[in-house]
Amino acid sequence: DSVVVPEESPALPEGFFDDPQVDARMRKVEYVDKMEVAWDQFTREMKQEANVSEKLEAIDDNERDVEREIIETDELMYV
Repeated sequence: DSVVVPEESPALPEGFFDDPQVDARMRKVEYVDKMEVAWDQFTREMKQEANVSEKLEAIDDNERDVEREIIETDELMYV
């Protein structure tokens, strides 16, 4: 004979209070500002994209320098 014990559900459902900070406090959970989380994610992604962009720009600069050196070397050989 097995006894089924129902899981405890929170007394108040999420979103019960209009103010999200009060809602979180009454449910005894940490308040997480969704806009701040989204902003943090956005800034992390922008930093990653900036790093990628800088690396690509450095590669382009290096390729341009190599091409310039080849052209200058060719010009010196035929002068």
